[in-house]
Amino acid sequence: MQQSHTQNCLDSPPTDAISAVKFSPSNNDLLVSSWDKNVILYDVNKNQIRREFHNSSPVLDCNFLNSDKGIGGTLGGEINEYIFENQETIQIGKHQSAVRCTRSIDQENVFATGSWDKTVCIWDLRAKNFLTEKVDQPNKVYAMDSKGNYLVVGHAKRTINIYDIRNFQKPIQERESPLKHQTRYIACMPNGEGYAISSIEGRIGIEYFDPSPDIQEKQFAFKCHRKVVQDTTYVFPVNTIAFHSYWGTFASGGCDKTVYVWDISSRKRISQFPNFPTSISSIDINYTGSIMAIAASYTYEKGEIDHPPDAIYIKFLSEQDIRPRDLNQNKKI
Repeated sequence: MQQSHTQNCLDSPPTDAISAVKFSPSNNDLLVSSWDKNVILYDVNKNQIRREFHNSSPVLDCNFLNSDKGIGGTLGGEINEYIFENQETIQIGKHQSAVRCTRSIDQENVFATGSWDKTVCIWDLRAKNFLTEKVDQPNKVYAMDSKGNYLVVGHAKRTINIYDIRNFQKPIQERESPLKHQTRYIACMPNGEGYAISSIEGRIGIEYFDPSPDIQEKQFAFKCHRKVVQDTTYVFPVNTIAFHSYWGTFASGGCDKTVYVWDISSRKRISQFPNFPTSISSIDINYTGSIMAIAASYTYEKGEIDHPPDAIYIKFLSEQDIRPRDLNQNKKI
């Protein structure tokens, strides 16, 4: 792939809706899950497929455990491990309903899954039976992320549970979403102080774990992914969020076909990438913070209609794209 261009498309994209794009923690490999029942491992540098893993049903989420293996959760409830070296798929467990979220937990062999069966499970590939914790949730799991010892779980009906994974049986905090409509995505801040949450009504909320009043006063929510056409405001779901590991800024993608980059400190928008052919279903930023993967894939927000083919764009980030505008804020937040 020629990096003289600021943006390219990956060859041989999935043939059905893309559910997740996730970069490796240590290189520019990209794991992609989709509704065509496949999980594909791409070498972004070479713009080619390294490995392809077939599943028994559509895959709703995927993640790396390390540079050698990944995980995926399916509509049928299966939790699969993918061994990159020999292209092997191993089913390690099963939920009673669709697995909506998979997240590694800062340990090479430990990860969490959240399901529509109203449970969150912790899996350890070193354990005899893999499943080490199973905790009931108040509603279906719609979004989830982890950082350090925190695991944040967002449900249907806008409830949020925050766990300390060292004592997982009971949440340390139970909250209501700051947004008025259904939760779509949760992403933890790279410094571990809080998380961003998005919803279907074009809003993002910034929340902090520390319950002290002076910290909670910093929380805020804002409108985004909206368009005004002839005095009519159109509001779009915010499907995905990705933080930059160094600058602490974050990008969001929505059904308005647009990716924006935001700065928490100044509460301002940093940049906007030109419109893509269709909805943005997933985004992620690589381990060096220099590349963003963008899945342009119709999310059926308007039902069954003709739509552009699914595509994965690779955007090479400049500091202007992602760095806070105020030079005094050019630091990790």
